[in-house]
Amino acid sequence: MKLRSATRWLLRLGLLLAPLLVVAVRGGQWRFCVLTDEAARGRVLARTTCTAACHSISPAEVDPKQSNPGPNLQNVYMSLAGTTPAPLDPTDVYHHPLPPLAAARDAGIVWTDENLLEYLRGPKAFLDRKTGHDFKDSLLYMPLSIREESERRSAVAYLKAIKGHPECD
Repeated sequence: MKLRSATRWLLRLGLLLAPLLVVAVRGGQWRFCVLTDEAARGRVLARTTCTAACHSISPAEVDPKQSNPGPNLQNVYMSLAGTTPAPLDPTDVYHHPLPPLAAARDAGIVWTDENLLEYLRGPKAFLDRKTGHDFKDSLLYMPLSIREESERRSAVAYLKAIKGHPECD
């Protein structure tokens, strides 16, 4: 009777430890993306609007000459504005692909929750106010704004969730 009970105990222990052993043997390469409901809504919004034509969300280094016109959003959350790689400005006047973002970088703007929420509501208004510059060419600014606050919050939640988690792109 004791042998049978010990065997069951060892079998149960083995069933619990087997997945951990597999992950250890594979070098911990299995990573799963777990998003909150709000971040999952932001992911849908990002995939249908942001990455459709302008941005990429990829952990890989992207060749700015071959990528979408906007910066990669993978690690934008809590980064200094204007430091995420993007295609080069053909005029090379500002030494940055998007002069308003270069001005934001020079002003020290960091993409916090508050700044992202305000930026997504009106990119041109936000950058002009925060930097003190008004670049007349509207093509230099992100053309999309998100009117609904709940959608902006979802987008920010998604940007937070993917920071450092390439499995969530």
